[in-house]
This record gives sequence, C-alpha cells and structure tokens, in this order.
Amino acid sequence: MSLTSRKHYLQSIFYFLKDALHIEKIEIYFSLIVFSYVLISDFISKINFSKNYTLISLIQIILLLVENYLTICIYSGIKKLVKKEEFKVRDILNDGGYFFGRILLYKIFVAFSAGILISIAFGIIDILKSTPLFITTLIFTLTLLWLSIPFYFILLTFFSPLIIICKDANFSNSVKMSYYFIRENLKEIAGITLIIGVFWFFCIFFLKVYNNFIGIKILFFYLVSLLEILTIKTFMFFYFEREGKNGRNV
Repeated sequence: MSLTSRKHYLQSIFYFLKDALHIEKIEIYFSLIVFSYVLISDFISKINFSKNYTLISLIQIILLLVENYLTICIYSGIKKLVKKEEFKVRDILNDGGYFFGRILLYKIFVAFSAGILISIAFGIIDILKSTPLFITTLIFTLTLLWLSIPFYFILLTFFSPLIIICKDANFSNSVKMSYYFIRENLKEIAGITLIIGVFWFFCIFFLKVYNNFIGIKILFFYLVSLLEILTIKTFMFFYFEREGKNGRNV
C-alpha cells in the first residue's frame, strides 16, 4: 500500500469514527437501557437456583428473547438516528416485534454453525490424544486451516442483522448481502474493528481486573453499554455511506 493510499485509508476510517463518537442525548437513553439489561442479567446470574436446571434453562431462554428484542429496538433507533428520521418510542418498539423472528433466526444460524465447527475441532482433539506428537500437530494444524474457511464465511454474515433492519431484507437475502458487502469492504471494516476493538479490550480487561470492586464494576458495565451503542452507530454510518457511494443496494 502506497503512502497516499494508506493516508486515504486512515482518513476514511477516522471519518466514520468521528461521526460515531458524537454522542447525542437519545444515545445516552439507549445506553442506559442496555446498561439496565446488563445489570439485571448479572444479578440473575449470581442467584443460586440449587441446580434446578429446568428453571435455569427457562431463565436463559427468557433472557435470550429479551436481549434479542432490545437489540432490535436499539438497532432500529440508531438507524433512524443516523438517517435523521423523526421517530417515537412506539416506532422502535414496533420494529422490535416486526424484525424479531428474522434476527433470532440469524442468531440461531450462527450459534448452530459455530457449534458444529467447534464440536468437530474438539472431536478431532479427542481422537488425537493417543497419537504421536508429530502426527497430532500435523492433523490438528490441517484441521484448523480447514475450519478457518467456514468460520470465515460465518464472519462475512455479521452485517446480516444490520441489513435486515436497514433494508427490511429476509434472512437469506441478508446473509447474501452481508457476504458481498463485507467482502468488498473488508479492509475498511477490519480497520474500524481494530480501533474499536482496542476500546473493547480495555473495558473488558478492567472489568475482569476490578470485578470485585462493585463501584468500578458498575462503571465499566455502563462504559461497555455505551461502547456497544457507539459500535453499532459506527457500522451504521459506514454501511449507509458505502451504500450511497455505490448507488445501489449492497
């Protein structure tokens, strides 16, 4: 990459970050909603249910469904904010129900696909326990290389929830559109992810280190919640800008 192209690349990345880091009042409200959910989830996770696995499973399912609904509402609100659309709370609550099934289907698809690949990896590790070290290393390396291909394709679908909400696309079309969009903009997406990832790393790191200090833990819970909003907003900006630049649906 030449010096000029590298400069243009960095300028384009910081352009999206600059817009995303401009926090508006409504985003504080969104972050407080996420923050409340995180606190409630953390509180529930510490309750001793005396190994009542049926109750634990039921609570986990309920939390998953609530998280799915809240995620859609947040995505919808940020989309309207980025597009400078006027909206009422009722609008994003309605979107939470409207897109609920498609977003949940995508999450199940990713969890199921990743689960199969991880099961294959652990299955091979278990089989190789009694084989010589050289053979184990060779086969394990080849397995990782083989598994990296389907994992790469799964990563290329990560814009599907955003596309479902922004374009009102069905599940299969959103996966296909995400695949082409990320592949065409992989360099910029990787750069934005790397920069945002630094902030995520520090938040999670300090959250783990100061986990026993309630005040600091709550503070970082909120910072993580706000960072989630800013992350979504950044990629929303990026998606709409590239969509407009291409002059077509991506």
